Amino acid sequence: MAYAPYGNETVYNGVGDKIKPAILGSFRIEKYGTSFEYTERLDTDYLPEYPHLIYVSYKQDLPAGMAPYRYGLVKKTVVYVVVDEAPDGSPIVEKWKTLPWKNLKYKKPLPNGTWE
Repeated sequence: MAYAPYGNETVYNGVGDKIKPAILGSFRIEKYGTSFEYTERLDTDYLPEYPHLIYVSYKQDLPAGMAPYRYGLVKKTVVYVVVDEAPDGSPIVEKWKTLPWKNLKYKKPLPNGTWE
């Protein structure tokens, strides 16, 4: 399983400012049973049609140019994941089928310290 590197209790600082994206849930890939956590994106200027970060590695000390997450769009039974960039700058997207009964929605933290 690829976990987000933090918990939702650390999304807001002590005065209600959002400093990290909230972890929205997790899903399992139908073919392999692999689980992934995903978060909202705070910066949607680049590829706004993919509003989620999907964590694909628990390691934070990856080689230069690699990130522990991919941009994506999580739906009920399918996930669209940006896996690369074409020479013209357009995204290369894979479609992953998920197990719908394994998709978990997490409670979202609110700025006042309570949960949605």
